[in-house]
Amino acid sequence: MAKRNRDVLEVDDGFLSEKSPKAGLIDRQSVRTTFNLSAGGREDLAWLVKHHKISVKGVIDYLVTLMESQHSDTIVKLAKQYSKEREGTLTRKTHVISRGSVRKLNAMARKHNVKRDSLLDEGISVVRLLIESVIEKEKERNRKAVTIIERLADEAEATRSALEKFLDADDIILERFGVIEIVIDNLTMAIEKNIHNDTPIDPLG
Repeated sequence: MAKRNRDVLEVDDGFLSEKSPKAGLIDRQSVRTTFNLSAGGREDLAWLVKHHKISVKGVIDYLVTLMESQHSDTIVKLAKQYSKEREGTLTRKTHVISRGSVRKLNAMARKHNVKRDSLLDEGISVVRLLIESVIEKEKERNRKAVTIIERLADEAEATRSALEKFLDADDIILERFGVIEIVIDNLTMAIEKNIHNDTPIDPLG
């Protein structure tokens, strides 16, 4: 392998700074870290992992990103008001998360003079609340959609009745129209499953 010319790279003293390429790679490394989470925090974390097929590392990375861009004031305020009730249910558990998230959480805790684990515990609960809010809005749209589609199903049934008055039972038109009815019925059921069970709607039916 040809030896690379290191002179073409302008490496200065800032190479190991937070914004440097090497620091970025180091931040992505996984590390085992122990946190104290309350019963509520553990429940919220388990909900996020289970319902959204995301790892604990992914949840915490998302939380840190969220706090860097918005909602940090809310989470910090909650962390400072951390209730004794939550403290009474704390359990230590080790998770694998990114080194960068650990570093940023520690920095935020120092900056706002709060416990890192309180910040994490309340932050996880806020992430769940935000996601539940988004899900509820999606479900509300889906409820409106299924109401309209059900009207379409009624119209399709009326159309079939009208066609059957002059077409033979084995007519290709009725056969093809039956496919349309099946698609409408399947879509209706898929939307209802999404509303009631959070089942994703298959784009291919």
